Amino acid sequence: MIKIKVEAVLNPTEDLEKVKMAIKNIVDLDLRVVERYDRRYLIGESNDVRSLEPLFNRLRYDRILDTARSIMRGSTSGNLIILNLSRTAAYAKHVSFIEEGEEVLGPIRLMIIVDDPEKFLDWIAPRTVRGKPIKSVRYEDLTSSG
Repeated sequence: MIKIKVEAVLNPTEDLEKVKMAIKNIVDLDLRVVERYDRRYLIGESNDVRSLEPLFNRLRYDRILDTARSIMRGSTSGNLIILNLSRTAAYAKHVSFIEEGEEVLGPIRLMIIVDDPEKFLDWIAPRTVRGKPIKSVRYEDLTSSG
């Protein structure tokens, strides 16, 4: 089981399509605009691990598997992983993990609930030796029991 949710504040000065593009460079899911607390947000949800394929590919392209694994492990509480990603980097088709408040426009917040966080990390950001993953986990391995 996996649940994926992404959200980003849509600031009045921002172009909706550019923010959508930044998010879609990280996750492949449908986005909708929601008004909450007098602010507008772009929000998307999915129960399909393949929605994370853009992130999966970006981590490899940017060669940041070990860093991503470390940050994701530190951002895990039980079966919940919460990541703050730079929308500026995402728009440029890169992944940059940021702290809350580090980017003026606000982060792209990615929340992932997964049954087995360790197996998930082995898929999305496996351990490497000299930059090459040492353990391969397939999509199917994430959805199978046992």
